[in-house]
Amino acid sequence: MAVAQEVITRGHYSAKPAKQTTSRVVRFDMDAVKTNYLAKYQVQRKKEDTSGEQEMVLYDKDSKRKVELRIRLCPSARDAENAVLDLLNSQSVIFTNGSPTGQAIGDNVWHFTTKGTGATTIIFTRNNVVVSVFAQDTTVAGTLAGRVDGDMLAGKNGNSLPQSAR
Repeated sequence: MAVAQEVITRGHYSAKPAKQTTSRVVRFDMDAVKTNYLAKYQVQRKKEDTSGEQEMVLYDKDSKRKVELRIRLCPSARDAENAVLDLLNSQSVIFTNGSPTGQAIGDNVWHFTTKGTGATTIIFTRNNVVVSVFAQDTTVAGTLAGRVDGDMLAGKNGNSLPQSAR
């Protein structure tokens, strides 16, 4: 007998609930991400607000490529799932469920790639965090999204997901 899995649906998008845990990500260190994975990029803009949202826009003058990283820490995994569905439904393009590179990223993942340019946005959730990565190259976006997700799972680079949540 098959057991139906709960799905949260809002507008055009659905998410499967993350495995329930009492642990949550309590901090995210964007500077560590820049230092470890985007060292040759220069910060163009960085902001953080009291609601738990952070944004960093970086530019590599040699390749003339931009990377944007947005993080939102939510009180719970369910809040993150609702926030990501609201975010996806507010976009003017249709995101595809899954990773553009086929790699496993987050609890839920969606992407949009601009035809002809390869510019890619990947949006995913991991526990109580919503992550959005934009890069002007699919490989860069996929690699960065995978590394950020891996850091959260491993509690590396200041991105702390307590052991009991893994």
